[in-house]
Amino acid sequence: MNTHPNTRVLGAVILALLPAAPIAANGTGTLGQPVDFYLAPGTGFAQSGTGLEEQPRTIIVDVPRGARVKQVLLYWKHRHKKGEADDNVLVNGQEVTGALIGGPTLVARPEGVGEYASAFRQDITNLELIHQGRNVLVIDALRTEATTAASAGAGVLVTYDASPRRTNPTTEAETKPSRVWIKDGLAPTTVSLGNDTHAIKPVTFEFPSARRRRFARLGLMVGNVGRGTHNRIGSWTDVQRKPVVLSDVLGTSGRDTWSSLNLDFEIPAGAKKLTIAITGDAAITWVGAFLHLTRTRPVLLSSRGMPPEYWIANPVHWGNLRPTGTVSHLFGRAVFQKHHAKLGKQTLLQALSRNPKSPDNWPTKLVRDGIAALLSTRNGGVYFPLDDKSILSLVRAALESGDGSDISWEAVSAIKMLSPGQARAIADTGSR
Repeated sequence: MNTHPNTRVLGAVILALLPAAPIAANGTGTLGQPVDFYLAPGTGFAQSGTGLEEQPRTIIVDVPRGARVKQVLLYWKHRHKKGEADDNVLVNGQEVTGALIGGPTLVARPEGVGEYASAFRQDITNLELIHQGRNVLVIDALRTEATTAASAGAGVLVTYDASPRRTNPTTEAETKPSRVWIKDGLAPTTVSLGNDTHAIKPVTFEFPSARRRRFARLGLMVGNVGRGTHNRIGSWTDVQRKPVVLSDVLGTSGRDTWSSLNLDFEIPAGAKKLTIAITGDAAITWVGAFLHLTRTRPVLLSSRGMPPEYWIANPVHWGNLRPTGTVSHLFGRAVFQKHHAKLGKQTLLQALSRNPKSPDNWPTKLVRDGIAALLSTRNGGVYFPLDDKSILSLVRAALESGDGSDISWEAVSAIKMLSPGQARAIADTGSR
């Protein structure tokens, strides 16, 4: 991971939270290695999730073509009154009963009535709902209260084997240790850092060292990170102790507060530990963290365009676009001679990191979305409906108009992966 100019590095604070010994306990208050639970071996994982404020809701998860599904774990979390945690959900119409992995934890006391949070996990591999390619799970029937439904969410973790098939299969693969590390439980923000900022106990993964650098895919399942919630993810290894901090990459564009995020970054040679810490200005709840190490750069696979927050967090997937390149170089220097000169001088990473709320800053918003769209369309693993030429033409035409009067909302909706009506409505409120 790389920092960007607007990131407020919380190195000293995060290092102060580092425990003296690796966290080993699984359950309430922290994340840890699953206890008395079989973890299937695999060469990679895919994970996704959804909020459950309204039900039913769908989870879309993509498994690489040719990969063999080894294990499918379903997670869910919600707030509830004392003694009313719901360990049952419906998945594609089939009832699933989960095992409590964290909670009940008292997280709030509105009007003197306690609100508790609980997290559950269940192995649903035998339901045979997940295969190679695109998969859709429909989640329903989780019991929620009207006042706390927004905090409910569910996620799925798929461990797969993408290694070549052996001509003479043996049980060797079943006896090899898994190359996917899992930490789960229920870890709410518990440490106050002042200025309305709170922290969750850090999670440390341990793994064998290597003589060469490796690439890591880190998956996070986090609740209570709705739109407008400020948060930071810090990461460091035992070789590079200075934390790298990413700001506001958790969260969604809608009302849901469940965030399933995948991050890809480098692990330096010789490293044997990776620590992750999360801070935020709200009662964020961490449910799962998953790690896979590989010698080759991970492949991004998505059935939709990826938002700006994804590209901020995953510079390893930028391809031939460089974060330090300028906006004017990408969209054309002539575009910024008459209008928006300061915007043209920004780096691509700076432009992606700025998301103003005022509708008067539509050029910054449009450039931000345009960069994300170009990164999506130039990545072979991402489906995107527009090509480079169409995206560049749209952004240039809008910027050259000076006031945005020539914007095609149908084209903007394609960049944003929204319907034209949604794009227009969001832009009119200044929250796009």
